[in-house]
Amino acid sequence: MDQERLIRNLTQALSSFIDEGQFLEPLAQGIVLFLQNETVALDALKAVFGCDYKDVLLLAFDWKLILPLLPSKSSAWEELALSGINAPLYTIPKAVFYVVREAMKEGVWDVDKGLKVMFQGLDIPLSPARMLELVLELFHSERFMCVSAWDITLSCRAVGVPWLRDQVIAIFKSLGIISPKLAYLGKLNPILGPLYDVNPSLRRKQIG
Repeated sequence: MDQERLIRNLTQALSSFIDEGQFLEPLAQGIVLFLQNETVALDALKAVFGCDYKDVLLLAFDWKLILPLLPSKSSAWEELALSGINAPLYTIPKAVFYVVREAMKEGVWDVDKGLKVMFQGLDIPLSPARMLELVLELFHSERFMCVSAWDITLSCRAVGVPWLRDQVIAIFKSLGIISPKLAYLGKLNPILGPLYDVNPSLRRKQIG
């Protein structure tokens, strides 16, 4: 499939949940760059995004589609936001990458399909179907795009694997499905445990 078609399909998929229509095509063009490289330089994104590059980068970060790489900082989205979005290099969360790849084929933002393909290629202790169940349970628990460690415990119980909670948290963090809320680490609720942001772009199931 030619690149123009890929960009058109991705633009259509993104338009199903992003309202800023004037930024959709350049955003899609920038995301396509990550098909060839895990990291993309700011200058390359600027060339695609044009004079509105700051607005497009901010939009991409708000939806956690593209993230800045800041070696001196943790990978927590909260800390990245406080540090500003300008960085020499950018990356795309692995979970988002697989959803994007499927969206380029059909023009549909199908989170389940993208995550299933991703889970099939990972060496993890659960089947792709069970992992998808966990993601579904997780997003059913979110409040204001946030979940607690206790919510994840309940999700694991619902799927029948309560002993895997810590491993699930580590897997979801590495894939860009969740990110720790650092501001809350010093005032944890002993029942809820740590809090995590959830990736808003993965909250959208199948639309397009």
